[in-house]
Amino acid sequence: MSTGPQKAGPAKSEAVEHSKRWLLDFFPNLKDAGVRWSEDDAGSLAASVAYYLALSLFPMILLLISGLGIFLRYTQFGIDIQQEILDTVETQTTPELRFQVDQVLDHLATQSLVGGPTGLLTAILAAIGVFAQIDRGFDRIFRIPPQKDASLLGTVFRVIRSRFAAFLMLLSLGGLLVILFFVGMGVTQVRSLTTQTLPSVGHLFNLMDLLTTILVNAMLFTLIYRILPKRPVIWLDAFRGGLLAAVIWEVGRGLLGAFFIGMRYTTAYGAIGSFIALLLWCYYGISILFYGAEYVQVLEIRRASKAAKKGLGSDGVDQAVVLAAPLESMRKEPSKSKEVGKKSRPRRS
Repeated sequence: MSTGPQKAGPAKSEAVEHSKRWLLDFFPNLKDAGVRWSEDDAGSLAASVAYYLALSLFPMILLLISGLGIFLRYTQFGIDIQQEILDTVETQTTPELRFQVDQVLDHLATQSLVGGPTGLLTAILAAIGVFAQIDRGFDRIFRIPPQKDASLLGTVFRVIRSRFAAFLMLLSLGGLLVILFFVGMGVTQVRSLTTQTLPSVGHLFNLMDLLTTILVNAMLFTLIYRILPKRPVIWLDAFRGGLLAAVIWEVGRGLLGAFFIGMRYTTAYGAIGSFIALLLWCYYGISILFYGAEYVQVLEIRRASKAAKKGLGSDGVDQAVVLAAPLESMRKEPSKSKEVGKKSRPRRS
């Protein structure tokens, strides 16, 4: 009868030890991710992607709405999506821009079935270009060497494959938005029914909204960190990076909304101020995405290093060498160039 507690004891102590290790390594991992961020020049990379995203965001929104354009006139689902987007545009920009977007959406609702192929193609290309830029940033962060194709046909095939993957990401984003809409609509209905009978549970629903938002964003970041890199990433590391990115996004979103968007400072600069605000949001989002990727890299390096020290097999050693090699080569590159320069100098007679 005493075997049960004896078996549960080691498992419990192992879980506690794992939790302690994770807490002790958390802040060093954050620091190492910041160091890698600086080494990869991820700030400048995020700025370039954010500028491209800001220019392409409006066509992307129109593309997502045009995909649901058939529902805009005939179902409550489409009407709610349109009003939700219009309210978001008015809150983060200006009422004048809301009016312009409303006109465009009405045009899409009536012409999405029979017209607008050129505009739709332009929106698709713009959206694919954004995801292609993010994919290029991930190649630098995850130390993916540039692929050299032997033939022109191989180059064309590689470009088409990368653009197709970006298009699949766009479709996944649209599906996620639809799922989020249904979840939010369900939570709103439950809240309206519950608060009428139990008014004191309103704060509980606010907490549930916050946790649900963080969880959904964490799932989205996790899928990106698991699927987008061109080399394997385990689910646990991807989830930890996704959860960190989701928490940072939620905290920063509140600060940006309180000190920038909430103060309506964009009205002082008109349309330019609205574009600056949009750039700020895009830069913040891309920066978090890239920082989470750096954090995932740090977790992988630490895991491989521990596996190599414990001697868990050749796989752990090889993975540690592969992950650490780019950093070591970057550190040794200046010294090698100096040695080459010394050898190339002619001797004076």
